[in-house]
Amino acid sequence: MIKNLEATAIYFFWLACVLNPAPSDYKFKIISLFIMLALLGVRILDINSAKLKKPYALYLFFFLLFVLLGTFVALIRGGFSGSFIDTSYYTSALYFIASGLYFYSKNYTVALKAMVFSLRVIVFLIIYSFFIVYTGIESVILQFFVDIGSAYIGMRNYGGFEFYYIYYIVSPMLIFLICYDMYFILKRKGRLYILLLALSVTAMFLSGTRANMLLSVFTPICLLMWFYAGRYAYFFISIVTVFFILLVFALKIPVFYEMFNPEEVSNSDKLGYLSGYIEIFSNLSYFLFGQGFNAHVWDLNIYSMIPDGASKTELTYLEMVRVFGFLGASLFAFGFLYLVFSNRIHYSIAPWIGPALFIYLLVSSTNPYIFSSNGMLLLGLGVASLSFHRTNYLVNRK
Repeated sequence: MIKNLEATAIYFFWLACVLNPAPSDYKFKIISLFIMLALLGVRILDINSAKLKKPYALYLFFFLLFVLLGTFVALIRGGFSGSFIDTSYYTSALYFIASGLYFYSKNYTVALKAMVFSLRVIVFLIIYSFFIVYTGIESVILQFFVDIGSAYIGMRNYGGFEFYYIYYIVSPMLIFLICYDMYFILKRKGRLYILLLALSVTAMFLSGTRANMLLSVFTPICLLMWFYAGRYAYFFISIVTVFFILLVFALKIPVFYEMFNPEEVSNSDKLGYLSGYIEIFSNLSYFLFGQGFNAHVWDLNIYSMIPDGASKTELTYLEMVRVFGFLGASLFAFGFLYLVFSNRIHYSIAPWIGPALFIYLLVSSTNPYIFSSNGMLLLGLGVASLSFHRTNYLVNRK
C-alpha cells in the first residue's frame, strides 16, 4: 500500500514542480512537497525500512550546514534588519530533503520514470503551444499556463532572424531528457528514441532563449562525446565551447555574434555585475566568509546590482562566493564536480545523469537554476544516483 502511495507522490511531486514552478495562484508544488516530506518522515521512523545512504546523508549534512552558515553570517552582518526575501536557500533544502524518499522500496527507479514522464509533458506542451501560436488559434490550456506564470510566449530576434519564444520556465531541465534519449539511441534500444530525441531537441529549441537554443543542438553532441570518451569528454567539451565562442567573435557570424555580443542588453547587464562583485570581494572578510543571506538590505553594492524584488543576481557561482565566501563556495564546487566525475555515477543505473548534470551546471553559471525547486529535483536525483550501482541494485527493498 505504502509503495503505491509513494510512487503516486513522486509522480505528483515531479509533475507539480515542472507544471507549477511559480505557485502564486495554485499550490500544487507546495502540497506535493509536504506529502513527500511526510512520507519520508514515516519511512525514517520505521526501523524496519531501509536506511538513507551515506552519500546522500553527507550531501544533506553539508547542505544544511551551509544554510546554517548563511543564516549565522546574515545575523552578524545585518541580513535580518529588513524585509527577508532571500528564502530560496531554505526552500531548496526542503526540496533536496524530499529526494530522500528515493532510497526506499523501488522509489529511485520510480523517480527516474517520473522525471522522464514529466519532461515529456513539457515537450508536448511546448510543441502544442508552438502550434497554437503559429496558427493563431485560441487555447485555454496555453492561456492557463501563461496566467499562472509557468510559460512566456513571444518572439526573439537575433542577427535579423526571428525565433519563436515558447518559454516554459522549466525548459532548461530538458537537457536531462535529451541526454536520456541520446543515451538509449547509442545503446541501440530502438528507433522510437530517435523520434523522442527529435521532439525533445525541437521543444528545447522552440523555448527561444539563447542558452536553450544552443544547448538543444549542443547537448546530443556532448552526450555522444561522453559515451565514447568517458569523463575526458568534459575537457574536450570545454575546449570546443571556448573555441566556438572565439570563432563567433572572429568571424562575426550574425546570429551567433548577436547572441554573444557584450552590448546585447542581457549580456551587458550580466557583465555589469562584475564591477559590483569586484567591489564586494575587495573586502577580504566578505571574500573569505561571505555576506550571508539577504545582504541587499544592508549592502548598497548588491542592492544596486539586483532588479526590484530580487535578492541575488543570475551569476550563480559568483553569488555562491558572495553569500558563503570563497571557502564555502569551494566546498559547493567540489560537491558539484564530484557528482559529475564520480565513478559512482558512471556505473549507476543512470550514467547519463553525469553529463546531463555537467551541462546543466554549465548553463547555471549565468542563470539562477540551481537554488530552485527544479534545480534541487535534478541535484537530488543526481545525489541519489551515487548509491545505486547497476550491478548490485536491490530490487526487493522494503
